[in-house]
Amino acid sequence: MILENSIIFVTGGVSGFGRHLVEHLLLQGARVIIADISDKGEEMAKEIDQNYFLFVKCDVTQKFQVKEAMYHAYSLFGQIDAVINCVGLFSVDPTVVRTSLSKFYTAPRGYFANFLGSLYSTYYFTQLKSEGPGSCEGVILNRS
Repeated sequence: MILENSIIFVTGGVSGFGRHLVEHLLLQGARVIIADISDKGEEMAKEIDQNYFLFVKCDVTQKFQVKEAMYHAYSLFGQIDAVINCVGLFSVDPTVVRTSLSKFYTAPRGYFANFLGSLYSTYYFTQLKSEGPGSCEGVILNRS
């Protein structure tokens, strides 16, 4: 995929791996939309050329917020070429060998953000691609 002038919708792109990915995409000439719950996205928006960047405050565990964010981005940019799901909430011991499987289910915020956030953004991206004019081609990348 050629990144220059591509429109890329990123969930969880204001910190950590997602932030580094967004910076790389911007350096390659992509236009990036970040959907994230963190207010850090508003700070990023002040630093980056608005022709190439849009921050949408969005709780990815709420499907209608994801839909609204994606359709808003689509209305502004006219297309979305790719979705990259980078939300990474993990509140149990990062050394998985020491983590009980039950802890994955008792950390619901992380589970819902990581799983449902990816599901919702992927679903609405495919809906947009099938409804819109032109090609149904697109890229979906899930980072976990």
